[in-house]
Amino acid sequence: MGAVAGMVVTENVAEYAMARGLYVLCQNGDRIEVRNPGGFNPAVW
Repeated sequence: MGAVAGMVVTENVAEYAMARGLYVLCQNGDRIEVRNPGGFNPAVW
């Protein structure tokens, strides 16, 4: 499994990463937010 993380992640970058099976992690105030929708199936290498 893998992930993309950033303080600012644009929607097109998030969609690209999710389409390739990656988790998308973004900063939300003092926390980290997982932006993948429910039912997301990550790729396994």
